[in-house]
Amino acid sequence: MRLARYSCLAIVVASLILGCGGGGGGGESSGNTVPPPALVTTQTISSSAGANGTISPAGVQTINRGLSATFTVTPAAGYVASVSGTCGGTLAGAIYSTNVIVADCTVMATFSIIGAFYVAANGSDTSSCVAAQSASTPKQTILSALSCLSPGSTLVIRDGTYAGVANAMSHLPNGAVGNYITIKAENDGNVIITAGLEMTHTNAYLIFQGLRFQDSNGKAILGNHLKFFRNEFKGGCPFGNCVNTAVGTN
Repeated sequence: MRLARYSCLAIVVASLILGCGGGGGGGESSGNTVPPPALVTTQTISSSAGANGTISPAGVQTINRGLSATFTVTPAAGYVASVSGTCGGTLAGAIYSTNVIVADCTVMATFSIIGAFYVAANGSDTSSCVAAQSASTPKQTILSALSCLSPGSTLVIRDGTYAGVANAMSHLPNGAVGNYITIKAENDGNVIITAGLEMTHTNAYLIFQGLRFQDSNGKAILGNHLKFFRNEFKGGCPFGNCVNTAVGTN
């Protein structure tokens, strides 16, 4: 039988090429190898929603780095949504799309009453009245927030204690017939105002709801077409006889 000096079997599968064996001495590799698969880095997104709405999915999600994620944000009736957090992104309708994810980050949905303005102890008076219509960018002081109001407006005061001249309930704007101005606590009983309540005979068409006035100063409720719901008036005079809370005049 005649033996061939060289024999070769070449099989090509995709980009893998096997070399031919040499004569008599066995084969040796051609040096071509398949590279290992690239490692995939993942990041986490923590998503949450405040009261009066939902975000889906909620909680902690894992995503490959370099991709973006989408969330469905649904406000309750009468509310509008805004989204913040460290992921960054854009809210279009009910869909929030993050920027490309390169690190662990957060997505936080908040919901504001349509047409309302917000004030919070950790807010900023550099926020414009337009910005203050979002619960995520509120004013810091009551007096600054009052300047945004007009007939039919609502001012929502977030939980906390409000002290100092800038937080006095004074220089109140007026509503109009059929268009009351509402000044309310975001959560009844969780807003404490220690800077006083100062009203005038000309104040009209105002609603106060869920506020706690706690200070030693006198509180005068004056004006017409005024409505008070679930408010607390507390605190006596520092000494002597006085009237702490007066309604109307003699």
